[in-house]
Amino acid sequence: FDKSSARRAMELFEDARKDPRIELDTTSYNAMLNSLSKSGSRNTLARALFRNAPDRAEALLEEMEAESAKGNKRIRPDVISYTSTISALARSKDRTAPYRAMKILARMEAKAANGDQSVRPNSITYTAAIKCWARSRDKVKAIQAKSLLDWCEEQYRRGNPDA
Repeated sequence: FDKSSARRAMELFEDARKDPRIELDTTSYNAMLNSLSKSGSRNTLARALFRNAPDRAEALLEEMEAESAKGNKRIRPDVISYTSTISALARSKDRTAPYRAMKILARMEAKAANGDQSVRPNSITYTAAIKCWARSRDKVKAIQAKSLLDWCEEQYRRGNPDA
């Protein structure tokens, strides 16, 4: 993932958002979220371009949630949307990243508990959240990561075969 592809993805997405002839949907948002989740990689050029990739990802996710709440059936966050946002946080060096990831994970679990199975966390989601803790500088990171792994296993035992 290099600087030019990250920049081009953002440019195309922003152009599409401004064009009234283009109707963005969950897939187009997820493509941008995926791009942001990879842009915080160890690649120095990409990281320089997207220092605030986690913030942008969270903003896009919140925009998707708002659109969905307004009844827009084309833009509705799914497990990919949430997982990509958590992955963007996992690649950041922000000290608050694991806590922000846990809030997103809690929203997913609450929505899934209320019947929205399209956002039910899966093993990829839990792995991304565990990576947030593993890469953090928090003193309790090992405890939190292990606790999250235990929770993931509990979810599997309770009937989430994807956990």
